[in-house]
Amino acid sequence: MPSSLIQLLGGVAMISVLVDSLKMSFSGPFKSGALFSFIITTSGISILHIGAPFWGLVGGTLTTVFLDKQDFYQSESSDQNNETNLSEALYKDKIS
Repeated sequence: MPSSLIQLLGGVAMISVLVDSLKMSFSGPFKSGALFSFIITTSGISILHIGAPFWGLVGGTLTTVFLDKQDFYQSESSDQNNETNLSEALYKDKIS
């Protein structure tokens, strides 16, 4: 088989993986940060000889800080609830 056909079949096989990962990325909190990080990373920009993956992380983080503030507060409160539930479970195990 020609190598271009094999590459085409490999690309078609990976479409479902890409769709599933994009669904997971944009279904939860921090959607704006995930989107900006994805766009910047796939753009391939290079600033000061530093590649796009680094700038994607920086851009996604800054976007999350400025646009998704409510997601930080929600995740902090759920983290505190999880820590409380964990400490209660550990305490109950010690008692019994």
